[in-house]
Amino acid sequence: MLGGIMYNQWSFFILFTVIQIGCLYEFQKLMTSIEPAYANISRVHKWGTLIIGTLFMIGLSPATLKIGGYSIAYYGRFALLGVIALVLIIELVTRQFNFKAVTTSAVGLIYISMGLSLFFQLRSIMAESIFGDLGFAFPLLLIVSI
Repeated sequence: MLGGIMYNQWSFFILFTVIQIGCLYEFQKLMTSIEPAYANISRVHKWGTLIIGTLFMIGLSPATLKIGGYSIAYYGRFALLGVIALVLIIELVTRQFNFKAVTTSAVGLIYISMGLSLFFQLRSIMAESIFGDLGFAFPLLLIVSI
């Protein structure tokens, strides 16, 4: 993990994306045991939440991460809107739409994905300083202090 934090921005991005997917998966398992209605969500809802969380992180990534001249955040934001619409349409068409389950997933996405995405902004503060890439210092200091 330390190598992923310190190596470069891409390894940092991949590390926190993997952590976020694991956190969302565990969130879904936890909510299944807490809320009985959440145990009956469809596979589209389960996988859609994981994909939306990943695209949410991509959409909030720093502008320095580029593919083909465009920031991956540019691609992530458009894909995010499409996947959200697709998951909601499938939920409505199959008549498995449960408002409480959708809001539970949305709160989990905001709590987990946004919180971890803010580490990208911390990482980009000193990404191009006169001393080199020291962007890892703030997130590492925050993690060590906890």
